[in-house]
Amino acid sequence: MLYGNLHFSRKIVENLIIDILVKKYPASSLANKELYFDTSKNRFKDFSVILDNLNSKKNDFGIQKTIVERLYSTAKALKDNANDKTHSWYHLVERQDEIDNIHIQSILELIKKLL
Repeated sequence: MLYGNLHFSRKIVENLIIDILVKKYPASSLANKELYFDTSKNRFKDFSVILDNLNSKKNDFGIQKTIVERLYSTAKALKDNANDKTHSWYHLVERQDEIDNIHIQSILELIKKLL
């Protein structure tokens, strides 16, 4: 059950970060849309690409630039952690502290500030 919580948390964060990009860069221009959407495959880009694109645009957020930097680093750690556990044959999330250490609440607070 703990694995499901980790995977679910990762997907929520991923979609909220897409919401930030969509709000800041509406799909009214192809360049904006391609920050988060792969038009050739007709699907959202991989989470790692979305995070990198958010980070590359941090200067566009003005005084919230440091929030974007913190969100990038904490969400990247969440993504890496969740991916390692999702794609591992050997690691199962067995303890609650493995989920607590990914700081979901902190990530959500940063997202809330940007939305």
